[in-house]
Amino acid sequence: MIKFIKRIFLAFTLLIIITAIGIYLFVPIDKIAKDRLEDILGRDFSIGRANVAFAHLEINDLTYKDSEHKIQDVIKIKDIKVYPSLLLLLTGRVVIKNIEIDSPYLLLRRFNDNKWSVSKLFGGSGSAPIILKGIEIKNGTLDIWDDKAGKMPFKTAIDGLKINIYNPIAILGHGTVIDISGRLKQGGISIKGDWDPLTYKLAADAKANAIDMTIANPYLADEGGVIITSGSLDLSSKIKFENNIVNAPVDAVVKELKMKSAEGVLLDISVPLVISLIEKQGKFDLRFNIYGHLNNIQTNLKDALKKKAEDSLEKKIESPLKKLGRDLKDIGKGIMDVFR
Repeated sequence: MIKFIKRIFLAFTLLIIITAIGIYLFVPIDKIAKDRLEDILGRDFSIGRANVAFAHLEINDLTYKDSEHKIQDVIKIKDIKVYPSLLLLLTGRVVIKNIEIDSPYLLLRRFNDNKWSVSKLFGGSGSAPIILKGIEIKNGTLDIWDDKAGKMPFKTAIDGLKINIYNPIAILGHGTVIDISGRLKQGGISIKGDWDPLTYKLAADAKANAIDMTIANPYLADEGGVIITSGSLDLSSKIKFENNIVNAPVDAVVKELKMKSAEGVLLDISVPLVISLIEKQGKFDLRFNIYGHLNNIQTNLKDALKKKAEDSLEKKIESPLKKLGRDLKDIGKGIMDVFR
């Protein structure tokens, strides 16, 4: 998305010039604006309408397609408004006071070639000569697909998406605040943190509550017929992102998990053992990591679950021994009391 935002900035700068010329020469500014925007954004973008007003630039019905995978409408945005600081434009500085985006749609899809539907929109240099003070996104929808999940693709959706990016001292740079929230079919997510758009560093707290665990079934298709029929998942993580490297230790709490099969394996652990872990308290805690380059994100979830199971077995084995030790101690104490 970095390249996309930069292109919008560049387009806006040129449109300010077009507006000034248009006012003087009475040329059709809006048509010129639309044509120039589509040229700058590239052939995979299309725009329904562009309007250059005195105080802002407005773009309607913007769409983006993934031409490599022949997927239409990867991005759809009903309305974008860009508000510049007109006084600072007179000094030669381009300062955007705010960007408002209404009712955006994004398809975030990983294909079998391990590429994402928006891969071409990431990357680029961070030295943009434009200062952005804030971005507000409302009424967003995010579809997440993973064709590499298994026999069936993983699909879920987040709606009611709200994103606020701002800086308390009104300059988008170090210490920029990100606040994201949204709803899944069951449950919700929130991400709050600090972002440096010049270096792309991100440090954020992420939470997901009451997530319906049946959405994980596409990843379990090869797990001996195991199907999750119910259960919820709470997640929390402190995410760090730097130099395109993700590091996110995750604390997970699984509650009331039920599965259709009482046999087979789940992430290399026997299903009966997983069930026993849950039945003891109705839930179990798990800590694992998500890490790696943005194009090759990995997780040690299987190893973490295996360690959890091994610890549980050790406790079950030790428990009778500890009980025997306590019984022998009590017997010994009783004998000594007789001879006192």
